[in-house]
Amino acid sequence: MSRRTIIDSIIEAYYKYGSVKVVSEQLNVPINLVEDSILLPRAPKEVQEAVKKGEIDLHIAIRATDALKWDNDIEGAKVLELARRIEEEKMSRVEIEAIKKEAEADPSRDIDEMI
Repeated sequence: MSRRTIIDSIIEAYYKYGSVKVVSEQLNVPINLVEDSILLPRAPKEVQEAVKKGEIDLHIAIRATDALKWDNDIEGAKVLELARRIEEEKMSRVEIEAIKKEAEADPSRDIDEMI
């Protein structure tokens, strides 16, 4: 089963059952995969596609989205760039939290300036 199919199945099952635990049991997947998968729809479309293609890790995509507090005012490409940098540089939670603080102070800055 492809990554795209798994994630889509988890999201669909969550809408049906409304419970992370039930979805985990019904699909026989880890709870943390369900938790991250149901958060993916709030990420930018570019990030969602990169995750489904296996280009970036699901958990990292969510962390990058959260770090930039993504909304329609921030380009999805910026979130995708941060997700790739987090993955490439194997950033710790502390480093990601520091980026989050930088982004809160001035979200218009480039990723390089935040890091």
